[in-house]
Amino acid sequence: MNTAHPPHVDFFISRAGADGAIAEEVAEVLRAAGYTVRFQDEDIAFGSNFIKRMSALLEECQSFIALLSPAYLESVYCREELTNFLADFFKERSGRRLALLLVRDCQPPAILRARVYGSLDGKTNPSERRDLILAIAEGRAARYRTPPPIFEGVPARNPALIGRDTLLEQLRSNFAGAGADLAAAVQVQAIVGPAGNGKTSLAVEYAYRFAGDYAGVWWASGEARPALIASLAALAGSH
Repeated sequence: MNTAHPPHVDFFISRAGADGAIAEEVAEVLRAAGYTVRFQDEDIAFGSNFIKRMSALLEECQSFIALLSPAYLESVYCREELTNFLADFFKERSGRRLALLLVRDCQPPAILRARVYGSLDGKTNPSERRDLILAIAEGRAARYRTPPPIFEGVPARNPALIGRDTLLEQLRSNFAGAGADLAAAVQVQAIVGPAGNGKTSLAVEYAYRFAGDYAGVWWASGEARPALIASLAALAGSH
């Protein structure tokens, strides 16, 4: 890759064909934050020389965002885009950055597994998706770790749950309130209220949204004592 002329566009978005809509979402988020963006859907016209145009796009962009998915990993063209950028990235660095976003569940190739990446897979909250996209693009994604190795029994998210961001952040702050104290290991929060006001949905959303803050998440139903004891026994035997 020839980088004699400094890149003048902030981000190139690399995606598989099946993920075009997500590429548009990422581009929209980045542009709203003031960044310049290039990606295939807008910048490679039908009938043009694909390889030549793609090479030019890679040269003019400072950083590279790969939208990883099974289709991405199987695409010859996506691998070429990533390989060409990596060759320049490892050779010169020069402030260029590789950002990885999992848009569908997959296992990144070995050369990428040591790099911090974020996952949009299963995330439906627009605000959460926007924050994650920006955090990964800007290289400040320490809090967006991969899901914990144990994520057991948590019910499916409620897509109708809205307007609870303040409560979710309050719960997170309360759990972290003990700092480095031993008590932090046994912090308990009770969500109370009348039946049907979304207590379970709130707890489920917390489990999904902040799973990366914990070594594991285990959902134990307390509706009946035998079920609770059985679930806790299963947890004890999970290691």
